Amino acid sequence: LLEFNYGMVLKAHEDCSPKTTTELLKAILDGHTRETFFKINIHAALTPEVIQAKFEPIIERALALQEAVQTRTEDFRLHFPRIPLQAFSVPLVTVFLDEVNTSSCIGLFKELLVDKTLDGKPLPENIFLVAACNPHRSSSVAVRSDSSREDWVLGSYYVRPLPPSLRFLLWDYGALDEKREREYIEQKIAMLKKTEVSLSVQQLTGLIAWSQKLMRLFAKEQLLKVGFDFDEACTRASSCVSQRDIQRVFILGEFFEKSRVSRARNQLVSASSPTKPSSDLLLRSETALSRHSIILALGLVYYLRLDTVFRMQFCQELVNQERGSKGEAFLSLFEAEMDFYMKQMHIPTGIAKTQALKENLFAIMICSALRLPLIIVGAPGSSKTLSFNLATNNLKGAESRMQ
Repeated sequence: LLEFNYGMVLKAHEDCSPKTTTELLKAILDGHTRETFFKINIHAALTPEVIQAKFEPIIERALALQEAVQTRTEDFRLHFPRIPLQAFSVPLVTVFLDEVNTSSCIGLFKELLVDKTLDGKPLPENIFLVAACNPHRSSSVAVRSDSSREDWVLGSYYVRPLPPSLRFLLWDYGALDEKREREYIEQKIAMLKKTEVSLSVQQLTGLIAWSQKLMRLFAKEQLLKVGFDFDEACTRASSCVSQRDIQRVFILGEFFEKSRVSRARNQLVSASSPTKPSSDLLLRSETALSRHSIILALGLVYYLRLDTVFRMQFCQELVNQERGSKGEAFLSLFEAEMDFYMKQMHIPTGIAKTQALKENLFAIMICSALRLPLIIVGAPGSSKTLSFNLATNNLKGAESRMQ
């Protein structure tokens, strides 16, 4: 919202000289912006006092906008009668309450959304509230399998049921079907503006969309195995992956591509004589590395969360999917990348480089570099703490023992 100097506007209206117009434009450019959109992330630790404190600056902003419009409206309408009345409406202040049913303060949110009050006091009329929530589903504790290794998907969230008054306002957004999800992936790829050394849009879209579909099939099979009925298993399996996973694939794919292309260039330069490597050779190398980078991203986003049986199926399906492109076997490529990162780290003598340690370290190193959230779940003795300590000891910048 731009705050204009009213005298300057009136002067420009009466005197249309270049000097006055220049001063008016300068006043517009020097105007201050005022935020009219606020997002509040709701979680279980929020108390009514904290929520009220978060609303204080929002209410102040809404009232300030009301006052600014009311004090200027009469003067502007008097001198500028041709300006439509809609131009003098009070701007809305939008408040987005995310994950609203993760908090115990459901009653407070009912008061905000339904009664339009806060602690019994009416909210300013120009505050517009929007809330988002996850579906509440029955507890899945009773159908959990005996093996914790198999509990990689349950399809439930720790959220509270909405009261009837809020359920009346509920609009089910639903989920993207396969066609629309594929279109979403294509649009995201177009936004990345991939260069000629990258995968074609269709091939890249197919790999990611196929991975999303395969994870849902695995999740449905797992949920049926632990006791859910067919309809409930299908519903829960649909939410085991989301658009966030697609976004992580793009982030990780870009990281691996830059890293591996840089390594390939260094290898080509060091392997050649004083002459520079051929541009055709670099192009062929970078094209292959681009495809490998996406496959590695799929492994980190999807493969590592699966149990042993589903991992074998994932590898086989990916090999089949890549056969038309004469793709390298996924597992050997993924293992080679993990080994590369292990070689860059100092591992004290006596520590066995087990598969669990390699996977944990690989995930920690990459996610730390990209600031991606990571939760490592495993039984006691599966190198969770050890891998974190090793990563901490190696990620010391210039003080690290290995480059």
